[in-house]
Amino acid sequence: MYPHHTHGMPLEHVFFQDPQSGVIITSSRAQFGGTMYPISGITAVSPIRIPAKRGAGIALAFIGASSLAFGVSAGGEGAAFVLMGLLMTIAGVFIVASAKPLFIVRLATAGGQVDALSTRDERAAVAVLNALQHAVASRR
Repeated sequence: MYPHHTHGMPLEHVFFQDPQSGVIITSSRAQFGGTMYPISGITAVSPIRIPAKRGAGIALAFIGASSLAFGVSAGGEGAAFVLMGLLMTIAGVFIVASAKPLFIVRLATAGGQVDALSTRDERAAVAVLNALQHAVASRR
């Protein structure tokens, strides 16, 4: 895992690279899109997880279930409420089920804390976090 030396200059070791997102973590720099941080200036790396917002989906499902119950209790005259309630309940459950948390990779530098990456892709966040931890550890 140690970089090779050429003419006395160490080569950068690439710990993580995703051209699509513009994230590159090497032994000397961490680049997030157009922002670059020297690894030597990063004092700590931490993960942050912000829970998914499910309130709107829960409210929609509750209103849909209430409409569905009203339509069923109204008998034949409540068919429109049954249909509307069923659709709203399904939509609400779908919103709740598809909501994902937000994952943030936070860097501590001499200039303060920076949220360098935010994504709903947990695997990507963990991969970047691990690469940053390895890069910081390799500099010590």
